[in-house]
Amino acid sequence: MNVVQLLRASVVRNPQHPCLRFKLEGAYRDWTYQEVWDEIVKFAASLKERGIEPGDKVAIMAESSQKWTVCDFAIMALGAVVVPIYPSVTPQQAAFILRNADVKCLVVGTWDLAEKLVGYLPDLVQFVVLLDGSIQPYPVPVELFSEIQAQTPPPFNVGSIDDVTADVTATIVHTSGTSGTPKGVILSHGNLTSNIEACLSVLTVEPNDVTLSYLPLSHIFERTVGHFCLLTAGGTIAYAESLDTIQQDIAQIRPTVLVTVPRLLEKVYAGILQKIEDRPKSLSRFLGRCLDAPVGSWKYGVANRLVYRKLRSGLGGNLRAVVSGGAGLSGQISVFYQKAGIPVCEGYGMTETAPVIAVNPLDSVKPGTVGKPIPNVDIKIADDGELLVKGPNVMSGYYGNEEATAETIDAEGWLHTGDIAELVDGYIRIVERKKNLLVLATGKNVAPYPIENAITLSPFVLEAVLVGDQRKYVACLIVPDFQAIQSKLSLPASSDDGARALLLNLDVRRLLQQEIQQAVAEFADFERPKRAALLSAPFSIEGGDLTPTLKVKAKVVLQKYRREIEDMYEGIRYLDIYGSAKTGLGPEDASVNPPGGQSGGLASDVPREVMAATSATALHSEALHSEALHSEALHSGSETVAEKPAQVRVKRGHRALWVAGAAAAVLILGFGGLAYANRIPPSLNLLGTLHKVHHNNDQINQANDQIVGKMGKVENLSSLTPKLATQLQTLGTGLHQQNTNLTTLKKLSQDEIGLSQQFATLASKVHSDLASVSGTTKSQSSTAAEMSSTANHLNQTAGQLQQTNQQIATKLSQANTKTQTVSQEVP
Repeated sequence: MNVVQLLRASVVRNPQHPCLRFKLEGAYRDWTYQEVWDEIVKFAASLKERGIEPGDKVAIMAESSQKWTVCDFAIMALGAVVVPIYPSVTPQQAAFILRNADVKCLVVGTWDLAEKLVGYLPDLVQFVVLLDGSIQPYPVPVELFSEIQAQTPPPFNVGSIDDVTADVTATIVHTSGTSGTPKGVILSHGNLTSNIEACLSVLTVEPNDVTLSYLPLSHIFERTVGHFCLLTAGGTIAYAESLDTIQQDIAQIRPTVLVTVPRLLEKVYAGILQKIEDRPKSLSRFLGRCLDAPVGSWKYGVANRLVYRKLRSGLGGNLRAVVSGGAGLSGQISVFYQKAGIPVCEGYGMTETAPVIAVNPLDSVKPGTVGKPIPNVDIKIADDGELLVKGPNVMSGYYGNEEATAETIDAEGWLHTGDIAELVDGYIRIVERKKNLLVLATGKNVAPYPIENAITLSPFVLEAVLVGDQRKYVACLIVPDFQAIQSKLSLPASSDDGARALLLNLDVRRLLQQEIQQAVAEFADFERPKRAALLSAPFSIEGGDLTPTLKVKAKVVLQKYRREIEDMYEGIRYLDIYGSAKTGLGPEDASVNPPGGQSGGLASDVPREVMAATSATALHSEALHSEALHSEALHSGSETVAEKPAQVRVKRGHRALWVAGAAAAVLILGFGGLAYANRIPPSLNLLGTLHKVHHNNDQINQANDQIVGKMGKVENLSSLTPKLATQLQTLGTGLHQQNTNLTTLKKLSQDEIGLSQQFATLASKVHSDLASVSGTTKSQSSTAAEMSSTANHLNQTAGQLQQTNQQIATKLSQANTKTQTVSQEVP
């Protein structure tokens, strides 16, 4: 069985089903399975006519698209070998791959990419196929893909596809090179088909599933999981028009399955935390508790309404699973998406294993792990903790590099992953890359990944790289998120060295100190970084700091910033994480950072993470910056709660109005009803009656204080959605219309206080009268008459208070009716 046969089976089963969906002149259009197959056969025939034979290498250097996929299958249909090249690599790196793999033909996406290689191609390839653009003079023959496909194809024996056996090389994929020079991984059709079938046995994909492809097809993860698996199952693949249009594309495509990398999920999560952090302090803390609340609790309901539902909607509303790979994912983030109703099936693999080794089953995700080994894959943990793998998906070796092959696959066929791992109830937990372990001068070992991951969960940190090998203590390189910090601290934009000025700002330094301290609090003292070097330039693919799947190239970064690392350990320009924010500033920095922590501010053009930020911004620009976190303040029509929160502390005489407004808002938001009724006891025990009246007043006042105390939270929550705010404005107008009645309630409340004072006077007089009860019969008779009069007075007062309470209950019932009506209209 070969990969092309798996696609052909889907074509036979459902030839008219949508296969590939792509933008054409601004609108999506579909190629059916039959149309895709016809395009593949035509291009395969044309390549064969131009001299491509079984075993020849054809490179594809282009952005992901329907044309990339057609070329991929057409090359494999000939028994030739696909050599993917990331379009983001440098010309030197591309030339290395072309030479290393002995490439015969290059398929290039745009003329700009072709021009980058103009000085290398004459000695490397025989001809070039241009997918898009117009052809210019070039040192080797160039043909346009559309013109090739428009020609009448030469005869092609489709049956020859069956001659491509499982042991034939399908592709040579060069590793991303986080630890050195890329190596060409040889993957056969058998490697790929075994991985496809094993993945589909764990993660069910149906013909009605749709995915949005935006990761590079040059990476084996997107190619195997995002394409080969979907096409084998008969699903539909849509291509994002660009990274800038991902949000709009998702809204149109409404994918059911999304294949992504952790960086995107982390940035969406950080964006949510940032928006919550930007809210008033009390609301921010409350929403944080809601996000932490267990599923099914009322606080979870608040989080679901205000955050999770908006996230699901922003991701199309149909997403049933996210498959994450290419790097490790924090367990905290996995739990967040799971609670949001978007299960993240984190997997684990390597280019050398085609690539999947393990994955979390959709129905039993274990956050913090990379899942269980897929069928037909055996694993074991070596004595030093390294994870070893054996199975039909394991590569045959590195192209032209027998020495590296022997170092990776031992005599018994076990592939050494280079990852330190643990087994937890059958699930694999990756601890760290074996080569990345830091050995301190004290002899202690530190695994950087968990600590780096914890730090980058901060919405104010883009990247963190731990250092400290053979040093006395751990330190780190930090790339701050300048825009998030500027927003948090309300710093003005500046065009004069804004990034550097921002890093010298004492408020910024204190914020980063706090974030790092909190992030590493759970780690052992020797694992916590003591100093940080703050970098003003973000890591990027173009700069060589990141792989195309956005993993940090540790060796490259450590070499690139070796001067900053040395300076940090020598006490020059660093952030003392546990000391004063001023520590580590050079003398020349004093003029840049005047007393009080103010500085020149942040440049408006501070660069951002190239791919991650673009993807994250595109995905959560609507899902996270949604109306749930951006509504206007609530106006009630008079002196409002939301306009001036400081005025919540009004004198008690105005509290009746506040109580009514608060009760309405509280009922809408599900914070419970407000009901109380006081009764005057029928007893003639005046002292007891007096105490109970005072006690009732105290309880009422305490209840008012508690309600008023919650008004800050209620008003803030009311601003969480414009629709809710609009409805509450309507309710506020209604309350304003009843202002006359509420004023009456306020007067009645004041009268109640006056009555209690009268009770006090009466009680004092009764005490005086009782003191002389042993006097004359005439005095006793007089006293009895006064007591009788007082009793009548009390009965009248009780009636008045009962009427007052009935009026209050009636008004509250009316407010409750209005709020129920409003709440039914709120989405």
